[in-house]
Amino acid sequence: MNTAIVRRTRKRLEGHSRDMNEFLVNESLDEQLDGYNTTFLAKNDNGLILAYMSLCTDAIRLNHAERNNGQIGYETFPSLKIARLAVHKDYQRIGLGKNMIKYAVHKSLQLLEDFCGVKFLTLDCFPHRLGYYVETIGFVQNQESSEDLISLRLNIDEYLDRLV
Repeated sequence: MNTAIVRRTRKRLEGHSRDMNEFLVNESLDEQLDGYNTTFLAKNDNGLILAYMSLCTDAIRLNHAERNNGQIGYETFPSLKIARLAVHKDYQRIGLGKNMIKYAVHKSLQLLEDFCGVKFLTLDCFPHRLGYYVETIGFVQNQESSEDLISLRLNIDEYLDRLV
C-alpha cells in the first residue's frame, strides 16, 4: 500500500480518537445534564477509563420490504442509539466494545420492561469501523447514510437469539 495513503489514514484515525477523547472530557457531562444522552464508563480498579458509551433515544424508519412487505404496520420504530462508543487504545481487542454493546442491549431491555418499547439499537459509524459492527456484532446498514457516517441498526430480538 502507498505510504502516503497509510499516513493519511493513520492521521484521520488519530483525529477520530482525539474527537472521542474531547467529547468525553469536554462535552459528555454537559450533554448529559442537558438531557441529550447518558454516558456510561467502564473503569479498572485504579480508576482508569477503559471504555465509554453514550446512549440516547432514537427512532428509525424502515421501508416496505424491511417491514415484511408491509405486514408490520409501523413505519418508524423506537430505538436506543449508541451515540458514542470508545475503547482505550491499550485495551482494544479484548471484548470491551462487545461488552458495552451488551450493556446497551441490557439497558434497552430495562426500558422495554419498565417504560417503553425499544426494537433496535442504532449507531452511526465511520467507514473504517463498518466491518466490526456488521460482521462481528450483526448490525445492518440503514437505507439512509452520509458519506462520513454510516447509519446502522441491530434488531435486539435477533441479537439475543444469536447469543443463545
